[in-house]
Amino acid sequence: MSTSPDTLQKVLDRGKAGEWEGAAQLAKLGSILSPVSATFTGLASAAAHNITDAAHGAKVAVLSPISVRVTAGAAAAGLRMIGDPLATPSATVATLSADGKTLTFEAGITGFVLVYLQRASTSLDSLYPTA
Repeated sequence: MSTSPDTLQKVLDRGKAGEWEGAAQLAKLGSILSPVSATFTGLASAAAHNITDAAHGAKVAVLSPISVRVTAGAAAAGLRMIGDPLATPSATVATLSADGKTLTFEAGITGFVLVYLQRASTSLDSLYPTA
């Protein structure tokens, strides 16, 4: 009988005592469940901003965006809805890349506030280490 190897996601979903605790720690579950509020100021003017690079403080990628607000730059200041990568950025919409790293606005901006839930520190598709 062939079984597929356990991934971090399978172990977390299974919730078995003795392994769940290690999986939750590996994924940094507490961080995933705590909203992050990040204020970015003094950025180089650009329409696309990768929050995981050094210029943006090497933040963890977005799992679930809560809000984004433009505070400075050529783009109109104010709140944006957050669309998928194929949405068209506008004065009311910013797009989020599929990997959760890059926000794109309709014009260059130099400051914004982002509130979001972050992705797991380790990919949930990664193999769960066994003893």
